[in-house]
Amino acid sequence: MPNSGGNTQGGPAAAVARTVVRSVSVLIADDDAAVREALADLLSDESSLTLVALAATADEAIEIAARERPDVALLDVRMPGGGGPRAAREIAVRSPSTRCLALSAREENASVYEMLEAGASGYLVKGASDREIVEAIHRAARLQLSMSAELAIACFRELLQDVSQRKALELSLQKSEEKFRSLLESAPDAKLVVDSRGLIEEVNAQAERLFGYPREELVGRAADMLLPQGLREAWVRSSPVWADPGERGRADQPMEFVVRRKDTTKLPVDVSLSPLETEHGRVAVATIHDLTERKLAKEVERKLEERFRALLDSTPDAIVIADVTGEIQLVNVRTEQLFRFTGDQLVGQPMETLLPERFHRAHVVDRAKFMERPERRPMSLGPDLAGRRQDGSEFPIDISLSAIMTDDGKLMVAGIRDVTERKRSEQELEASVELVRKTERERQELLVHLVRAQEAERVRIAADIHDDSIQAMAAAALRLQQLRKRLSTETEVDAVDKLEEAFQGALTRLRHLMFNLRPLVLERSGLAAALHAQLEQIQSESSLRFQLADQLTSEPPPETRVILYRIAMEALVNVRKHAGAGLVRVRLENADNGWQVRIDDDGAGFVPANNGSAPGHLGLTAMRERAQIAGGWWKLESRPGAGTSVTFWLPVVAEPTPVSRAALSA
Repeated sequence: MPNSGGNTQGGPAAAVARTVVRSVSVLIADDDAAVREALADLLSDESSLTLVALAATADEAIEIAARERPDVALLDVRMPGGGGPRAAREIAVRSPSTRCLALSAREENASVYEMLEAGASGYLVKGASDREIVEAIHRAARLQLSMSAELAIACFRELLQDVSQRKALELSLQKSEEKFRSLLESAPDAKLVVDSRGLIEEVNAQAERLFGYPREELVGRAADMLLPQGLREAWVRSSPVWADPGERGRADQPMEFVVRRKDTTKLPVDVSLSPLETEHGRVAVATIHDLTERKLAKEVERKLEERFRALLDSTPDAIVIADVTGEIQLVNVRTEQLFRFTGDQLVGQPMETLLPERFHRAHVVDRAKFMERPERRPMSLGPDLAGRRQDGSEFPIDISLSAIMTDDGKLMVAGIRDVTERKRSEQELEASVELVRKTERERQELLVHLVRAQEAERVRIAADIHDDSIQAMAAAALRLQQLRKRLSTETEVDAVDKLEEAFQGALTRLRHLMFNLRPLVLERSGLAAALHAQLEQIQSESSLRFQLADQLTSEPPPETRVILYRIAMEALVNVRKHAGAGLVRVRLENADNGWQVRIDDDGAGFVPANNGSAPGHLGLTAMRERAQIAGGWWKLESRPGAGTSVTFWLPVVAEPTPVSRAALSA
């Protein structure tokens, strides 16, 4: 329908185009009401689009899609009920004709992969223009992919780094366009019709492709040219295909061979014979199945099983895998060592075998609740949970539960850790809190809790920004886009354009803030990758160039990694804001049984005060204190006209024992 403002929606050509475009039915699913309403209003302005329904959760989207079968489902990636990935997978099953289009507040490769793997036909970032959204919906309806070039390039770059060099085998059967196809040509496997003399009477196209011979080079020739020399005669003559008529209809059991194609390459196949009565007598129909893919799949499966078993056996904790009834399916070596059972003694037994009898009833109830709603969590049988060895002796344990889906159904994975030493340490810690607080171990424990608390708060703030601020601003941006179509003067349109530009800038800054609050690349790819991503961002927003030298031979543990990253980011913020530098160099290396970071810039420099601080340079004291609390050191060197150098080092520390409540409250 035309805009109320007087702007046109195209000339006669556009009008003709609209008359031939079929209306696309659309389902909108987003947990934010403002975004849903804005998207609904956007669709109402498009004659080529029809709104089917609105949904706020994944469950609602799945049910509506199954009932209404829309052409396109616009799905919020992070809505309740499993989000866009679950909705896309379920919709693909319950409404196969519906194409799913992801809508997210995040520009993260991981989210893109998750949605595409779930079957999405595109990935849009909230705040995209109304034209982008409308065009993406039409592309999805046309079975075309929609994604911003920047995001696509980032995904492809990451995939190209990780992709293996193995070339997958692809087999496809070409469908005949003839109205009537013979039985041989319609068969998925290679077929040879062989007479009692062993001569080939007929072949199908699959046989031509499999062996690499054209039909005319096979018909009338002996089957020996395809099957292993000398083996065909003995096998065919002993086959029930050539037996008495009473055996008619009985197919021979497949036998595996290695055959040679025309180009001399070898191919693993299985061959089975079936009798066929013709007017010229009985012939044998040989069905030849290419086993290359099956052999490859078995080999891959074997290697995966070996790696999975090696992974289980390499873990320091006991791992017990059980089915939904609690029957043990698999244990690792550590389980055998810890409980003094053999694997054969445990497989097929209930998991309660490994617990004292007083825990059996509660364990059955807890296990059943977990299997109904599996979420990774510790076992909730109380602080005095114990394991029982084969000899009946007990020892304190911790159990964490998780679930995996397999071809055989849902399995429960229990990680069991002997906490005897930890319990003893906790008792000693409770008995001498004041002494333990002065030790290096407790200082590291407190630092771990501090870092985790800070990061947890950052995660909470990032979630609040995503769930509230970005949603509201994205909805407002959509409203502005709809408002623009109703304006009639250039001045009004220009004002709205500037306002929308401001909204888009704010959305970008909020996404950057979300990234800084919770840099997932730091968790997944390490310190160097996280700093490289931030340096690239700084370079894209300023004239500051960078050089990053990653000399690390080992990755710091999570808490140490966070401290190194936060100190480095504070230093880089100071360089960007105050140094007036054109180049910053960052060097990461292992040094003195720890990790060292050095940041040099070619800026104006300054005269540091005795305490290392300087006017306008924020956080210098905080950087030093953060490093010292972690057991390391921090150093600043600068002079006017010679730039500034910040160096800091954190030590390698053992995994700390959890701090008791008494110690934390002291």
